[in-house]
Amino acid sequence: GVRQPGEKSFTFVLALSDKAVATSGDYENFVIRDGKKYSHIVSPVTGLSSDKKQVTVICPEPLEADIYATAFMLMDSDKALRMADARGMGVMIYGGDGQSVSNEIFREHLTR
Repeated sequence: GVRQPGEKSFTFVLALSDKAVATSGDYENFVIRDGKKYSHIVSPVTGLSSDKKQVTVICPEPLEADIYATAFMLMDSDKALRMADARGMGVMIYGGDGQSVSNEIFREHLTR
């Protein structure tokens, strides 16, 4: 299952066969400095932490799912969706505002 950022129980359940799923997020590993929350996922280019709350990726290989979930945390959401589509991966992205976007491949695996 997949939790919404900050929730304890599963919000979504995925039906998968011969697929891997990985989630990266800012809700378990972070620091608070001067009252502002910073993700542990930091861009090697800008030095800034991710502005997203969570990314979940579905693809054939576990390592690939983990790599892309982390990479998509740092990428523009539209670019991440296009890249996932081009590679045949499912993706759901929760932005910093808590709103989610997903591609059709991800939605095909949702059972609730």
